Amino acid sequence: MTSRTVVAATAALLAWLLAACGAAAQTKAGAPLADAGKPVAAFGIEHELGGRPVLGVPLEVRVTLRPQTVVGDVTVELSADSGLQIDPRDAVLSAASASRDAPAEWVVTVLPLADGVLRLRLFAEGIVDGARQGRSVVVPIRVGSAKADGRSGDEANGRPGSEAVEPAEGAEPDASGREDQPLIRLPAVDPR
Repeated sequence: MTSRTVVAATAALLAWLLAACGAAAQTKAGAPLADAGKPVAAFGIEHELGGRPVLGVPLEVRVTLRPQTVVGDVTVELSADSGLQIDPRDAVLSAASASRDAPAEWVVTVLPLADGVLRLRLFAEGIVDGARQGRSVVVPIRVGSAKADGRSGDEANGRPGSEAVEPAEGAEPDASGREDQPLIRLPAVDPR
């Protein structure tokens, strides 16, 4: 066998396999399935601060898991920068289920221990149509002179963190239509 024959036979085999895969990726009705990409959880995570963050003063944060469909076995794990203390009872939140008409809601208490932009991270998981799905959100909490120096709690404590940049005067809103959301630049390399 020559190398041309091997290449031609391999190309024909690959073409046949691709055609077979395309035929298998059809629904029972014969319509092609949507492109498989990164799945998006069927719920959103919303947050609302209970007031202006002040150094050393407990702050309530309302967390709402707002599903598009019924979600079962809901858990929300919280973590924070070192300058933000979470009540240990609030580190893991749970609900038996949530739906469009009855979203899951919690009020957690955090304690700012440093000035700067501190991050509260929320990771939610739930079962949707028999499959476990997850989504995460970062809640920026600006304490003290956070607007002046723009440093995160980790940066204020000598560790690298993200850079928070306030929108410029007269800036146009982003795609969500909100002007109050800062741009957060994450480090391009792992500083470890």
